[in-house]
Amino acid sequence: MASWDKDIMASWDEDISASSDEDTMASWDKKLLTAAYEGNIKEVELCVKNRANLECRNFVIWTDTINVGG
Repeated sequence: MASWDKDIMASWDEDISASSDEDTMASWDKKLLTAAYEGNIKEVELCVKNRANLECRNFVIWTDTINVGG
């Protein structure tokens, strides 16, 4: 395992011990969206390996100055 893999896994360790599979999957989905937005391919790959939903969506709408939504 590459050192960046170990670092990412260590920082996301709490997700592995989440209380339910649904919570865990939602967490990986959120991490996938963040990694994709930031262009971090290595984190996207890690999310995919952990079965993040490739069709998940973020329904937060950003404007120039404020966050409109959830």
